[in-house]
Amino acid sequence: MSALRQRVITSVFFVLAMLGGVFGGAITFTLLFLAIQVLCSMEFFKMVLPLITRRDRLRYGIALAFSLAPTLFAVFYYQTLPDFTNLWYWHFAWVFFMAFLLFMMLELFLEGERPFANLAFMLLGIVYIGIPFAFLQFIAFWKSEFAMSMILALLVMNWLNDTAAYLIGSRLGKHKILPRISPQKSWEGTLSGIGVTVVIGIICYLLVGDYTLWQWICLAVLVAVLGFLGDLIESMLKRTVGIKDSGGILPGHGGMLDRFDGFIFMLPFVAGYLYFLG
Repeated sequence: MSALRQRVITSVFFVLAMLGGVFGGAITFTLLFLAIQVLCSMEFFKMVLPLITRRDRLRYGIALAFSLAPTLFAVFYYQTLPDFTNLWYWHFAWVFFMAFLLFMMLELFLEGERPFANLAFMLLGIVYIGIPFAFLQFIAFWKSEFAMSMILALLVMNWLNDTAAYLIGSRLGKHKILPRISPQKSWEGTLSGIGVTVVIGIICYLLVGDYTLWQWICLAVLVAVLGFLGDLIESMLKRTVGIKDSGGILPGHGGMLDRFDGFIFMLPFVAGYLYFLG
């Protein structure tokens, strides 16, 4: 099977699963993206943490739990406990901080060769993956009802931005952007991706409304540019650790983090933009 055909088949099943999860409502959406976050976090920590001894696996499991904590808090906050007060933020922050200090003490006995590097990578996993997925809960539920249209819009923008950049860049791309980080990324592909995403933003304005035309266009540009930067940042990570793909769960695409790197990176910025619009 050719690489392109394998990529297309994987994409079809992947899109069907994603659409089913989103159209299924708040519960299926939350479960779907919790599963995606777990897979992304697993791939990330496998790249940066040692996984040889039992102690290494214990550290790996704790790192996964820490990366999930912000999202689980957001799920409870926005979906199950609407009477939360701002004091709960401080309670969560205090418990989270104390737990991390306890893990620093535990690292004394895990006999790692690079204890502070392990701690730093754990924090990076929380900031890079855990907190952005918490912002996804904000985007989906901050106005109480599940914002299915916005979630679908962001997913479609991100997917078509990637697809247009890949297809046009692989055929017409001549002017490389950062060849030392990602040799395949070209200005032709990137600008094509931005253009296609803007068109999707205009279509969203016509179908969904909610915001003005220029607000949708600004959102589309934000999604496209930040998605591109998120892709570059993951490429930088993979070059740092010396691997090509974050995993192999999606044949033809690599790992789950390879598929969602740009989407994850844009989430905090999109959340801030939507909050600003009100």
